[in-house]
Amino acid sequence: MHPAFIKTIFIGEFCLCIDFILEISGKLIAIEVKSSKTISKDDFRHIYHLKENLQSKFDKGIVFYTGDTAVKLDDDMFALPFGFMG
Repeated sequence: MHPAFIKTIFIGEFCLCIDFILEISGKLIAIEVKSSKTISKDDFRHIYHLKENLQSKFDKGIVFYTGDTAVKLDDDMFALPFGFMG
């Protein structure tokens, strides 16, 4: 596993801000951390752009937030409360 902290990614003319990217066996997991108690698809916008550009290398996107419910937005997009980790 190769963890990486990446704040800004340039893909062509797009500039994406993603908090963390993990590479495991050649697949990428994008992670965002939000201080909000609510979550929306808009919180995943940079992760969706990354997915569109990386396609087969992209594995999943995760947004950690301060709410209390785990939410599956798509087959590979998840919102998880901080409490989920412990």
